[in-house]
Amino acid sequence: MGRAVRDPEGRRWSACRSGAPAYKVNSNTAIIESDDGVVIVDTHSKPSAARVIVERLRDITTKPVRYVVNTHFHWDHWHGNEVYPAAYPHAESSPTSSRARRW
Repeated sequence: MGRAVRDPEGRRWSACRSGAPAYKVNSNTAIIESDDGVVIVDTHSKPSAARVIVERLRDITTKPVRYVVNTHFHWDHWHGNEVYPAAYPHAESSPTSSRARRW
C-alpha cells in the first residue's frame, strides 16, 4: 500500500498504490471503518498485495475486519480474498461470483 487516504470524517480509507504496478494490473482497496469493525471493498489484484493491506491496516486501526465485499467478478477485485480468512477468521465475505467465493 503506497498510501492510505482518510476522508474528512475519519471513517473511510482508500489504499492506493504508489509507483508502477509490479505486474500489468494493480487495483485499489477501499477500507471503511465503522464503530465495531472494518469493511474491505475489493481485496486487490493478488494475494501479496492483500497481505500488505492487512499489515498496514493494523497500523491504521485495531478494529477487526468484519466484512469483505467484492464489487464485481474481475480477478483484480477478488484475487486477494484468500488472505482474509487467516488474518480475520470471523470476517464475512460477499463476493459477487462463484469463482471469487473461495472461502
